[in-house]
Amino acid sequence: MLSKRWHLDATLVVALLFVSTQAAPSPQAAIVIGDSQSDVSEICALTYDDPGRTWENSGASFFLDQFLKNNTANNWANKIDQLTTDSGSQGTSNLDCVDLQGGNCPFPSIQCRFFTPPALFHIRNAISSCYGMFTAIHEALQDNAILTNLNINQIISDFGSGSANDNTSLFGALSAAFGIGAGFAAAVPEIGGPLAVVSGIFGLAGNTQTSPPDPTLALDKQLADVFSASEKQLVSTLATVFGGSGDTSTLPGVTSGNGPNGETQDIAKFFANGKFLINVSSQGAVTKILDPVIANGSQLMKQSLVGTVLKSQNYYIFVNTDRTENDCNGITGSRFINNQCFTIEQHKAVNINTFPISSTTQVIDKSKILKFDDPSAGYNINPVAFYTNADACQTAFPNFNGTVQSQALPTDGSLP
Repeated sequence: MLSKRWHLDATLVVALLFVSTQAAPSPQAAIVIGDSQSDVSEICALTYDDPGRTWENSGASFFLDQFLKNNTANNWANKIDQLTTDSGSQGTSNLDCVDLQGGNCPFPSIQCRFFTPPALFHIRNAISSCYGMFTAIHEALQDNAILTNLNINQIISDFGSGSANDNTSLFGALSAAFGIGAGFAAAVPEIGGPLAVVSGIFGLAGNTQTSPPDPTLALDKQLADVFSASEKQLVSTLATVFGGSGDTSTLPGVTSGNGPNGETQDIAKFFANGKFLINVSSQGAVTKILDPVIANGSQLMKQSLVGTVLKSQNYYIFVNTDRTENDCNGITGSRFINNQCFTIEQHKAVNINTFPISSTTQVIDKSKILKFDDPSAGYNINPVAFYTNADACQTAFPNFNGTVQSQALPTDGSLP
């Protein structure tokens, strides 16, 4: 008896999602904050091992929220530099963090103790790290290396032709791929927070599409459109973060009510918990940290595209509770898990002139399924993990029919 069948949509990304934990960093001494900061040495000695604690204890959270409240969000990064350097006597500032492609938003070049207040040093680091991450992701989306790695033509050659019926599923996959990709960068786990925010921008890009995608376009053309729209959304979001243009309440991670440290201003909430406090001091260092994340995200996107191509050809995951283990093992690509036989099969209508419509299924060709975990094929899809995660997903969301919502995609980097 066939008891279940599921769409393949997005499960290939979910299939390789691993959750890891890390030891809690050692607590840092709390610093009393207020309008006056006299504990310069203590504030400057704070490290970024616990960004949230440093953001709060240094007074950065309080200072940024108050500055935005008193000076508005319009071009605030430039204003904060202009009004605090030399006690505001310099009159102008060339700091430009609004323009993603031609801005000037470097890391601080002077020591923390020379900033007034010293909390501003940590704010400036967060500003530059944020700008650096946006820049690195934007450049990655423009880099042909990603499209080369995805190798759409090879995916179609291996699994058959297909296209996405809803581009939003591609935005969701892109968001999830880069968000999950951050989890694989164990050497720098602190980038998980900011990557979740940046990956959420792909959800915003999907939400802003005003016309449905053309399903007749080849998958590589659809993907190029998704990348183009995502690049534009990165530019627009950065302008909102640093220029105050646009609706700041829609920024990824910004919620109604006060922030975790009582922040009232949207942009202060965006930077809350010190999510952009990372131990880097140059754009090159940011790019180097993100390189493995982008590589992993690209690989996860590649796996998701395999699911997209198969789904467009009416392939489903089937679970047969009657097959014996020997019978199941005789089907290439199947897996016998918890006394159930998992297979991928293509649903086909036999006679559309009858009611109900007569239909049948055909097990996926072994030339396709064997490429899942064939090292030479480069997809690195573990069939057991794929099937068991699909089972868990179906159990958690029993009414899910494989269609990714076209509106209100999550913007916090979570899976759609």
